Amino acid sequence: MHNEVEEKLQALSARYAKELPNKVKDMQKDWLNFKRKPDAMLLNELIRQAHTLCGTSGTYGYTQVSQEARKLEVQFQKLLSEPAHHFEAKVDNMLADLNQLILHTREEKIIPSLNLNFETTTDRRDIYLLETNLESVTNEFEQIIQFNYKVKFFNDVALFLKAVSQHSPNMVIMAIQLAEKIPLKEIKKLHDDMSIIVFTDAQDNLASRLFTVRHFGQAFIGKPFEVATLLHTIDNLFEAKQFHDEHILIVDDSEALANYYATILNHAGMITQQVSDTKFFLSVLQEFQPDLILMDINMPYCNGSELAQVVHQQESFSGIPIIFLSTIAERTKQLEVLSVAGDDFLTKPIDPKHLLAAVRNRLMRSHILRSRMARDSLTNLYNHTMIHQHLDREIIIAERHQRPLSVVLFDIDHFKAVNDTYGHQAGDKVLKDLSMFLQKYLRKSDLIGRYGGEEFLVILPQTAVDEAVKIVEALRVKFAETPHTLDDVNIFVTLSGGISNYPTFKTVGSLVKVADNALYEAKQTGRNRIVVGI
Repeated sequence: MHNEVEEKLQALSARYAKELPNKVKDMQKDWLNFKRKPDAMLLNELIRQAHTLCGTSGTYGYTQVSQEARKLEVQFQKLLSEPAHHFEAKVDNMLADLNQLILHTREEKIIPSLNLNFETTTDRRDIYLLETNLESVTNEFEQIIQFNYKVKFFNDVALFLKAVSQHSPNMVIMAIQLAEKIPLKEIKKLHDDMSIIVFTDAQDNLASRLFTVRHFGQAFIGKPFEVATLLHTIDNLFEAKQFHDEHILIVDDSEALANYYATILNHAGMITQQVSDTKFFLSVLQEFQPDLILMDINMPYCNGSELAQVVHQQESFSGIPIIFLSTIAERTKQLEVLSVAGDDFLTKPIDPKHLLAAVRNRLMRSHILRSRMARDSLTNLYNHTMIHQHLDREIIIAERHQRPLSVVLFDIDHFKAVNDTYGHQAGDKVLKDLSMFLQKYLRKSDLIGRYGGEEFLVILPQTAVDEAVKIVEALRVKFAETPHTLDDVNIFVTLSGGISNYPTFKTVGSLVKVADNALYEAKQTGRNRIVVGI
């Protein structure tokens, strides 16, 4: 795979090398026209050409050409406020020198060095745990393993470092007490290798949180571990790291640069769309629905900062991360751009690995934010709004493929009595226990949401009503036998449920209403039972 992408980039590089002399000739031609008849539009075009040459040549490995093009861009910018005849001779010489430099570079057949030592996304779910007292956490992590995670246990720093040097896990969870013995560069290497880093400590204070931040940690978990919180954190971080067909919109007036970025991101499993003419940006944005935008700053017709503001004006696109790409190296100017819009700034030329890391990091943050908005904070299940949206989507899929679909509405029996007898903290624990129970015993394809209070809605795709009854009855019986430990006291609670099905009922509203009516009947006829709605 690496050979394939390197071949593509080398082909782009060879094509760029052939086009390079003509780029300077075009600039020389426009400069001659400008000297004959100074024109603001022509001057802006010269600035754009120099700026583009600076970025593209640097990206393809022509460092000297990039540096000279940058000087030329600065010189052209001076002409915006000063008479052209003051700089004519200097610009003439700079263009001539640039032309010779390009010819000389081509004769030497310099091939840009491409750093492609990066991994593409995988679906591995392996965790390395570094903990001082493994016996004290074994029970919690054995429960985590039941949710399709692979956990390797370490209590020796040297053995842990040897293991991660041989294989980079998806996630490392480290006790701060042991992590303090690991050189920062080793932790940074894990971060650079795209491992998720989590720290733990019995002291949940500012010092522990700062250690997490300063050592590339993406989360902190306090001790003693609560299984629901532990699973909640691990699930969210793994979900945020999954990059499946992410849509990246590349906005750059240089086709050579856009092709370069697209090749790298396509290799990492992302889908790209390019816009070189900003006049078509809005229509492409609405049609392509990107997850992230890579945006050049200096472009004809309108600049990247203006386009970013256009994106944020639209509510449906306001949360899309935007990474600016430019030859602007001055941090003050970069901050000026970011103060208006945008999330990050990469200076051209951009190393392929840095580009990929920046895109993945921004996508991961975006995933985390979206997940928090879509999930119930207590149970980490989909919230009311999101489970409704999933049901709407599943109905469309069922209709398209002529498949059955079942919907279940669960309710915890006598939940108010649990709260009144043991307190709301106990009630919260029962809700968390039920959410973990459903995640553990339902299929991966099933969708679970907290519908409100003690009600949970479950979507069973490709499941006829008879099969749904068998699944739900088994869950009801097993949950009734499951103890919930509250202050060393085991209590037992039961579930009631109502089932509706597609295609008997064809809309979100009707499926939910019928399931709700069936649930009400189950409650009225004795609880701890399942009723099918008709």
